[in-house]
Amino acid sequence: MNLPSTLSSFVLDRFGINLNPEKTEAVLSFLKETKGLSEDNLIAAINADSVLLYDLINKIVVPETYFFRNLEHLLILIDILTKEFTGRKSLMFLSAGCSTGEEAYTLAILLKEKFPHLYENSMIYGIDLNPKSIEKAKHGVYTKSSIRNDMMGVGNRHIKRLSPYEYRLSDEIRGKVVFKQGNLLDYDYCCWTKQYDIILCRNVFIYFDTDHILKALKRFYDIMHENSYLFVGHSEMINQISTEFQPLLLRNSFVFQKAVEKSPVSENDLIIENKPPKKTDKRTEMPKSKKLTAVAIEENEMRLEKIREKISEELYGDAKEMVHKYLEDYPTSLHASILSATLLLFDQKHDEALELIDSIVKVPETKYYIFFLKGILFSETGDFSMSIKFFKLALVENPTCLISNFFLGFINEEKRYYRISLKYYTETIRNKNLFIKDSVQKIMPHLSGKQLRDLAQKKYTALKIKEAAL
Repeated sequence: MNLPSTLSSFVLDRFGINLNPEKTEAVLSFLKETKGLSEDNLIAAINADSVLLYDLINKIVVPETYFFRNLEHLLILIDILTKEFTGRKSLMFLSAGCSTGEEAYTLAILLKEKFPHLYENSMIYGIDLNPKSIEKAKHGVYTKSSIRNDMMGVGNRHIKRLSPYEYRLSDEIRGKVVFKQGNLLDYDYCCWTKQYDIILCRNVFIYFDTDHILKALKRFYDIMHENSYLFVGHSEMINQISTEFQPLLLRNSFVFQKAVEKSPVSENDLIIENKPPKKTDKRTEMPKSKKLTAVAIEENEMRLEKIREKISEELYGDAKEMVHKYLEDYPTSLHASILSATLLLFDQKHDEALELIDSIVKVPETKYYIFFLKGILFSETGDFSMSIKFFKLALVENPTCLISNFFLGFINEEKRYYRISLKYYTETIRNKNLFIKDSVQKIMPHLSGKQLRDLAQKKYTALKIKEAAL
């Protein structure tokens, strides 16, 4: 008997999880050395002993999550709840692969703080394969590693310090979430509710093979309302293997909507009118705009790189504070001003971002970034004509910009300029000299070249079919 192959087949069939050879050997070593199992009875013992089965699960599924993870997704969710569910009094959320519960509790805190009218009657459900993770989720006690960002300034009202090392969620927030241990491939989701409005299944499909991803997607599709949304991990472009969910590019990040006959929501439909900015902590407040001049200064590249790393880790509060301190030391820094504008853009403070961008002098080293940021900014505010203008200017400055080409295809498609859109999609797909600059990739880690090329290919094919039918 080929034991590694037998074990990996068992795990794949039972849980849909693909074990690589290295992981398989590590699990085998654990079962034989720690549990004292022999090769002859190993699989039979696992099948016969639920405790041993759970030990196996704990070994192959390592929980890694924290509160308010993936801020872009949370901001998109706020936009969707604000625009798409205004008439609803209750919603049903599912955190599939909820790990130790931080994601599900984040949803509860967001509802409590941002949508109190929905909070009272909505419910949040969490399911995870790992029983120890579910046990921790129900307990609601976490360490500092789970609270690693500013939590949009609202989390601390619901999380109290128990000791120098532990934090506990309020009873109210804990009572808003129901957790169950189970396999998301065969769990009876209808035991909770017949249909869900929002499902989050982020960074789960990276463990699955294609067949099991399709099985999970089919189950989600069947339990979702027509006007419903699915959030998956940034690298999990499920539209490449399934037509049941259509990709939406919102806030420069991909989410998925259940595919139905009606026209999908567009980014323009989800634009939120800017409200007067609230007072902020002086330490994280973005610097006021002033006309910056092209003064030659010796930039501190190490500090700038650390700011970009904080942005890539979605630790925006830390990044804002670091930018503020950097500009105190280097007040004429154009690079730090561009990073400030980027953070304002991510925070949906479009007017402030535009004012700061316009204050940055257009020397050769800044032109590309200025035009690129303006292209994104105007796409988010629905001014597609201006967005096209600035993405074109960005291409003039940097003809190898993959993101600019993709966005020009995407926005022209939104405007129904299909032939122009096809031109840019073709360039995105076929021109292998296009790439994403490292400095841009670090502030937009959720956009990868492969994702954009694959999505461009899918959209190109759909447009050609549409063109042939006309």
